[in-house]
Amino acid sequence: YFTAMLKPSQWKIVCDQLISGGNPWPAFTMIIVCVVVSYLLKRASHWSLIFAESRVIKDLRDSTLSGILKKNYSFFKNTSIGGLIAKSKRFANHSEDAMDYMIYTITPSFFLVLYLVAYSFVAIPKIAPYLLAWVVVFVAITQFFSGRRTKLDLEYSEQDSKTMGFFSSIVFSVSYLRSFASTPKKYADFQNQTEKEMNAMRNTNLYGEYQWAIQELLMLSLEIIIMYQMVVAVQNKTETIGTAVMVQVYIGSLMTSMFNFGQHYFRLRTAITSPYEMAQV
Repeated sequence: YFTAMLKPSQWKIVCDQLISGGNPWPAFTMIIVCVVVSYLLKRASHWSLIFAESRVIKDLRDSTLSGILKKNYSFFKNTSIGGLIAKSKRFANHSEDAMDYMIYTITPSFFLVLYLVAYSFVAIPKIAPYLLAWVVVFVAITQFFSGRRTKLDLEYSEQDSKTMGFFSSIVFSVSYLRSFASTPKKYADFQNQTEKEMNAMRNTNLYGEYQWAIQELLMLSLEIIIMYQMVVAVQNKTETIGTAVMVQVYIGSLMTSMFNFGQHYFRLRTAITSPYEMAQV
């Protein structure tokens, strides 16, 4: 709130006061207060998150091993240990990622967008419909691409687990394979598996590039359309230069937040694939 929402409005006051010959120092003092308060709150939240996340990850690792130890003999006989280790590692690591994405990106982005859209309808109605329409389109495109890419990433996770399982089985039985001259065949099989993993990785990353390319075009379009409206308004003296500066700052914050939202929303959904894998186990 202090950095992305309140501070730009104070810079608007500073610019307008400087142009009109007024007193900019009260607003400038408020900017300093925003910076200091934002810094202190951010540091406190980061320190708190360190303790909370470390406890959650410990509990996840403990519960994962506890569940695995309750499995019967046939489970271990028919399950790749290397693949199981890979799934268990992703489960904890991606759970930590999911918490980071929710706390640092998705939740702040939600409140920033809500504030900017509401503020624009009150303070600058002429750009409010553009902002609202742009946000709706951006979220719809993010949802569409993320849904498809989550399936591709689940396939990649599965192939990664198979590769690790294959790798572990070969390393653990290398002496046996050498005794029966089976090493070249197993290595060829391993290459086939890594080929599948490579294709799965390529598919999910290429799909992500399509999403980010479209999102970047949307951001470029937003800046051009909104700032064109503001330049015209300033020329017609219906808006001040300070308002145009404030809108530019808000647009920059909005584009950064929404672009991060687009990337991290997909990664949040991807992080769900690891608990899904472990739930299957």
